[in-house]
Amino acid sequence: MKYLSIRMTCLLLTLISSSVVHAANIRAVTELFSPFQMYDESGSLTGCATELVRQLVQENGDTLTIDVMPWSLAYQYAVSTPGTFIFSIGRNEQREPLFHWIGNIARETLYFWTLSNSGIARGEDIRDFRHYRIAVVKDATTHQYLSNQGFQNLYLMSSTESNIDESSRVRMLLKGRADIMIASSDHMQNAIASLGMPERSLEVVYRAQELDTNLNIAISAPTDEQIVAKYQLAFQKLEGPKQVQQCVKQWQ
Repeated sequence: MKYLSIRMTCLLLTLISSSVVHAANIRAVTELFSPFQMYDESGSLTGCATELVRQLVQENGDTLTIDVMPWSLAYQYAVSTPGTFIFSIGRNEQREPLFHWIGNIARETLYFWTLSNSGIARGEDIRDFRHYRIAVVKDATTHQYLSNQGFQNLYLMSSTESNIDESSRVRMLLKGRADIMIASSDHMQNAIASLGMPERSLEVVYRAQELDTNLNIAISAPTDEQIVAKYQLAFQKLEGPKQVQQCVKQWQ
């Protein structure tokens, strides 16, 4: 009986320990991209997507470490390190097999912008701009798409140019390093305002529908399917897109 009791106790302890969900330390990488990822006045990382990621991790009882770096470094780290969270990442055919997609948080609508005195005419076809120097962030969806379409006159922005905000890209136009930059209307308006420039200093020459993308929270593959599933479920439970949309409206 004593031997049986010991066996039952050991079995019970085994069952209890196997039912305990161990907290995982989630490693996430991102870039600065207002209002999704940005520093507040105290120098702390915040933003619409950042706070949602923190909620997701808290909901699942895990801990979180976020590293901010230039986009190209963040992207390459995630691709080469399975199980790494990355946000806010555009989703395209090239990236589809490289990540598990937790959820779509926003739609990015993009335009080609030039200085108003550049003399560059509006176009109806993206191919009209092949011979211009177009500034792109290395390994961004814009870089990947234009490269795949044979654009060879791309200006790859350095870390300091691409990891701050759109105002740094406007400066590239002012310095003559590029003829065209790519941004949404909201981001461009804020960039112009931050530089103290008149609103008509820049103008749209092309509505780049081909470059529009959905911004996502993703985990680099391969990753345990149970981890992916629990974060996808938490994303739905927290109504991630709705939260981010409300946050962006407040920021605007």
